[in-house]
Amino acid sequence: MATVTKVSLAELNIPQIDKVLETLQLTAPNNYDEDGRIELLRCSRVFGKHLANFDDSEVQAVFDAKGNFKDFVTKDGKIDGIFVTTGKTVLYPCSVCAKEVTDKKDNSGDGLQCNGCDHFFHNSCTDQPVSQDLFKALKASPTYVKVLCPQCNLVYGGVERKVKRIERKIGTMNKQI
Repeated sequence: MATVTKVSLAELNIPQIDKVLETLQLTAPNNYDEDGRIELLRCSRVFGKHLANFDDSEVQAVFDAKGNFKDFVTKDGKIDGIFVTTGKTVLYPCSVCAKEVTDKKDNSGDGLQCNGCDHFFHNSCTDQPVSQDLFKALKASPTYVKVLCPQCNLVYGGVERKVKRIERKIGTMNKQI
């Protein structure tokens, strides 16, 4: 049996946190300390969906003998891994469910890449999945068609609304001048 090391989030060092973040397709700015990096980890959709109700001392990151991050578990055993355990590394985890996104013709293959954050996500993991016809069209579309994951859609949608409101105010002010 392979040797694994379990380290609670509260005890992770920066290189370990960075390995976890890399698996989740996140990168911390260089000026982030341990606390900033852990906060970035806690803000990820994968962490939020599976581990948000646990304290940092209760969640453990699992590393293999070479120090590579493998999965999360909780000390009480309620969570015994959130990534699909197929014996291989998940190359493209869904930013919502953490399962692998592939090009296969099964449930793992209904993935898209977000043009906002470059993370991958399953169409079926969104609140409003697109139809199969539209999904196929998006996959075959040129690069100028933009697709956003649920998190970026919230962010960019909010920005778009604010920009439109500012444009309306400018238009009103120009009419008054």
